[in-house]
Amino acid sequence: MKKAGLVALAITLLAGSTAGADPVGAPTYREWAGTGIATTEGLFNGLSESVTRSRTKIIGSYDTTGSPTITPRANCVVPRTHTIAAKDGCLQFARAGTYNTITEDAVYFPIGLAPITYAAAENTIVPKDLHTQYLGALYKCQIPDSPYQPLLPRYGSTVRTEFIRTMFWNVSDGPDFTTRFPCIKDTVNGVPIEENNGAQLTLPNQLIPYGVPGYLAQLNGLVPGNNGGAGIGRLDEISSVRIDPAIPVSAISYVTHESGNRDLTDAQLKRIYTCLDPSYSPVLPQYGSWVRQGFLAKVGIPDGPDLSTTYPCVRDQGVEHDDATVLTRPGAIVPFSVQSYVDQVNTLFDDTRTRTLIGRIGGVNPVAGKRTHLGHGVYAVVPKALATKAAPVFGEGGLVCARGAVLRYWGFVDELGCGRPFPGSLDPRAHLPRG
Repeated sequence: MKKAGLVALAITLLAGSTAGADPVGAPTYREWAGTGIATTEGLFNGLSESVTRSRTKIIGSYDTTGSPTITPRANCVVPRTHTIAAKDGCLQFARAGTYNTITEDAVYFPIGLAPITYAAAENTIVPKDLHTQYLGALYKCQIPDSPYQPLLPRYGSTVRTEFIRTMFWNVSDGPDFTTRFPCIKDTVNGVPIEENNGAQLTLPNQLIPYGVPGYLAQLNGLVPGNNGGAGIGRLDEISSVRIDPAIPVSAISYVTHESGNRDLTDAQLKRIYTCLDPSYSPVLPQYGSWVRQGFLAKVGIPDGPDLSTTYPCVRDQGVEHDDATVLTRPGAIVPFSVQSYVDQVNTLFDDTRTRTLIGRIGGVNPVAGKRTHLGHGVYAVVPKALATKAAPVFGEGGLVCARGAVLRYWGFVDELGCGRPFPGSLDPRAHLPRG
């Protein structure tokens, strides 16, 4: 992709990241309005901003939280709910992460995949590489005196539903699940555990199913949620994240604290590393590091063994490359290999990234989700009567399937077969027990 095209795409994506609970900007009423599960809110907000016809936004996605009611059409006030209400004509689609075929009054358009792994606390004693055979036995309470405490998100969570479906054959979820399997907890101090909330991992022996898109949205600073320093593990030695295919594998970015600016340009980085921006505390790997050489060449600063003498704000003595533990001062920043950052997220090497963020490259998040054998689909569900009209938007070769970069930006996996429809129920969760 040409640089200009990449920057234009980045601007579009970033606009989507700021979308709130309701559609932003004109038109107020969109051709396709919908509600749905919380885990895909950010993604559909991004699609609402980027999918257009004749430069007009045509998708309006409403979050699960906010005002009690929404108005997707003139004189059309409906409850803000995560269940589909498309039959009344006010809503035309639903965001779904599960499906059922008890009835066939709807059409499902798959648009991507949400991988699932497990997460553990920042100070964990839980291994970062577990096999599903062991994890299944742990969650079935078949390991007496296990040193690990299995947790589940609250009942109704999509991550929970798909995790149980995969790990438990012929066992249905329900509000009494932790009664049937008493070694599992889905509350902390009586408070239900929210989906993809690492801050609720309070003990080093706890682990919980975690959506990779939720983790990456937190890691990439796209949502206000907090992972509490939690890290994700690998299941069956399969990594959960990869370098975004729009980013070269040899790319070098930078790492800073969670509150830092993730969109610094090369010109801004040059000012920082030539001591013209006192709000930063720049760190460089020691002289001879390939990460240092590549970073300085990229921002246009000549390298040399006396660089920190020429620019005394720069600290480089004894600094190893790709080590985020050097960020000890306010405003600290250090170059980082994207491949090494991804490898550390995947726990292939010692993870030094605690509570840091990696800078975007041309507006693109360098870390993207990767297909694993545990996860759930992402669907746009429309009433059967609207299927033909929906196909150019949600179907194969349609406007949504052309936005694979938006899916990756939000941590989802863009899949072959995007938009290939199949019949199902208007209520994606109708087959599940009610609490």
